[in-house]
Amino acid sequence: MPIHYMKLHNEVLTLENSLSEVKATLKRIENQEVTKDAVLGFILEFGHAYKDLSEVKKKELANLFIEKIEIFHKERDNGSMIKSVTFRFPIKLGEKHINKLEDDGLTSGNLVEMVVLLSKENSTDFSK
Repeated sequence: MPIHYMKLHNEVLTLENSLSEVKATLKRIENQEVTKDAVLGFILEFGHAYKDLSEVKKKELANLFIEKIEIFHKERDNGSMIKSVTFRFPIKLGEKHINKLEDDGLTSGNLVEMVVLLSKENSTDFSK
């Protein structure tokens, strides 16, 4: 078989495989199958979209997750002002599912407020 026919044949096979993958993806969407990879893909895409949102849109999004936040009238000795946070659905914290984080969870050391900046750097050779 001539080389250009082999290349065309390989290209057709590649396209058929791609078409099969697209059909399978559409079928999963139609069946609303939720897989670990689909959830991970959604979370990654959500992170990219979230950083581009305006502050107003970020607040609207937070309101979809958080039902109520109660605060103390004065700042506590540990710097916290949050009395409780009530979520609109259960969240997993450790091995428990909770709907509300309360003062004891915020001040007893069970929950730590933290801000972390993660960034991707170019690969570095650590052997030097």
